[in-house]
Amino acid sequence: KEHGFWQRIARSEKFETLTLLVIAANSVWMGFDADHNNSVVLTDAPWIFQVAEHLFCAFFISEWVIRFLSFYSKRDCIRDAWFMFDTALLGTMVTEAYFVPFAVAFTDFNATSNVAS
Repeated sequence: KEHGFWQRIARSEKFETLTLLVIAANSVWMGFDADHNNSVVLTDAPWIFQVAEHLFCAFFISEWVIRFLSFYSKRDCIRDAWFMFDTALLGTMVTEAYFVPFAVAFTDFNATSNVAS
């Protein structure tokens, strides 16, 4: 699309700047998380790590939806390499934040039971 509500948002300088700031903040947070969060599964992590993960995930899902809705033909998103890259990153983020804890909750998986002594 060249015009429209979603196109206007997706092409705006403010949206681009906000997205870049959140990406930078997420990069810093991932380093902090790696150093200070020893939990294997998000649901076992201290609340601050869970809240941060959900906030970043919510932002990136919203950003993806805005960009998806800005395509005139939704099939065009498949031709956009950056959109497909973001889709893969978002897929891993959503899997780690929502599907893995769900799967762990319904299995007998114990992350510490496989650690060598």
